[in-house]
Amino acid sequence: MHQIEKLTSRRKCPPGDGGIQYRKHSGHIGPYDISRCCHIWHKTTVRRILEDERYTGTYIMGKREVTEVGGHHVRLREESQWVKIPGHHPAIVSREMFEEVQDQLAHVKCGAKAPHSYPLRGKVFCGCCRHAMTRIRDRYFACQYTAVDDSTPCHGLRIDKAELEGMIYEVMSKQAKVILNVDDISRAGNLEVQLAQQKESGGQVEACLERKRALYERFVLKEIGADAFKAEKAVLDGELARLKQVHAAVTAQVERTRGDEKTKRARIELAREVSGASGLTAGLADALIDRVYIGPENQVEIVWKMKDFCTPPRYQRHGGTPVPRSWPRWSFPGSGRSLSPCPRAP
Repeated sequence: MHQIEKLTSRRKCPPGDGGIQYRKHSGHIGPYDISRCCHIWHKTTVRRILEDERYTGTYIMGKREVTEVGGHHVRLREESQWVKIPGHHPAIVSREMFEEVQDQLAHVKCGAKAPHSYPLRGKVFCGCCRHAMTRIRDRYFACQYTAVDDSTPCHGLRIDKAELEGMIYEVMSKQAKVILNVDDISRAGNLEVQLAQQKESGGQVEACLERKRALYERFVLKEIGADAFKAEKAVLDGELARLKQVHAAVTAQVERTRGDEKTKRARIELAREVSGASGLTAGLADALIDRVYIGPENQVEIVWKMKDFCTPPRYQRHGGTPVPRSWPRWSFPGSGRSLSPCPRAP
């Protein structure tokens, strides 16, 4: 299969049939990509074609049936119940080759494999073709989808596993130091001040309601007339509406501050965990990293899960003066790599 993969890529065989295919679920109309790998020939594509009897020119229908009348769940029927029409369309795979592949697959048995656990499991992707990179012999990650096509920008792209983990942990460590050492005294008492304002505005609303009740009692006791009651009530209604609006604004501000404090505490806890670790762990990677894109020319792009952990304040204090800074701009002289967006393949 690997030789067929190389041959199809060397001959520039188009993975699409050029026809118009209708996809009723997505509503997309366009050429069908037979490779299912972004128009890149891969050994899994070749194997899938050799295993499918439809590519021998046989039309197959009735493979599935609904589990119950009127339902949407389907199940695969026995092959003896399928309807096959040989010679329905031109064959791509000969019948002899199809039978030979079936005989070889019958002798292939895959035993149960224990899953290998490592920090960046399922998180390293190629920055050009956007496919997942394969871990080779627990030493490096490589893009195997374009291994047979030397015209692609990610052909032969690989990165050392230990180097990538060390570089990511270095970024985390530097950001953890920034979070733990940041000067945030100006916001230390914001929540207490806002809670006091909330209590004060709530007391003003209650006082205004008490004045309205007293006005109504005076009107019931006929201490004031109807015209005076309506005039004073209109004034109190306007003041009450204003006080309620102020109280609602202060309450919303308190809730936002509480959410910010909760996020800040979680960020500090993660920063302490990073500082206490000796290297990148699976727990830190799962909590902070969504994906890592590896690009050509020593480019690495990290997509973070927790934006607040890796996005610094807008201004950094330096010598008592707020100075704007950009983030992230990490460089690693030892490896020549830098954190920057990876160029996507057109």
